[in-house]
Amino acid sequence: MLVLNIDSGLSDRDNKGLVWCYKKYKAFNAAVQLMDQLVIQGKWPLPKKPSQTELVEVFMSKSYWHSHVVKPFGVIARYPQMVAWLEREDSDSPDDFEVWHLQKSEYGFKELKEWIVNDGTLDKRVQAKLKKAKARKGKGKRVIESDNEEEKLDKDKKGKTRKRKAKGVISEDEDKMAGSSNVTKSHKRK
Repeated sequence: MLVLNIDSGLSDRDNKGLVWCYKKYKAFNAAVQLMDQLVIQGKWPLPKKPSQTELVEVFMSKSYWHSHVVKPFGVIARYPQMVAWLEREDSDSPDDFEVWHLQKSEYGFKELKEWIVNDGTLDKRVQAKLKKAKARKGKGKRVIESDNEEEKLDKDKKGKTRKRKAKGVISEDEDKMAGSSNVTKSHKRK
């Protein structure tokens, strides 16, 4: 712990709260980086480099680490608001409702896993709104494959067909203006 600058308070195995476990998770990752760096530089002072499992056990049991901690915390890097909530050290940090969309007295790994599955919320109504917003973003151009690999047809929201070439999207009107009269059509195969 001294060689890797690990705070001795993080070896307390009694506290398994979400924020506390996140501090342990971050400290573990920092310790692994420092250990690898010291080994590469040839400055590792001990006769043997500990395994990552041995290092995990400084913070908590390896079974708890693998069953609760490493998977959800590995995913939340995609959610900066959740990271800010877990690291909350100042008044600018988001409050519970901003992140979870639900007010609870305590949040645990069960809630975090549900939050991740629900794409960043615990409230079913907010989840429905997020899905609708995502669906709206996903609408738009639909690519229709053609026999020519460099040429594809796109259909936009209004159903207009556009020819797309390797360098970009060219609309039918632009294509006709350029002098090309052949617009590829797609047909259903029998």
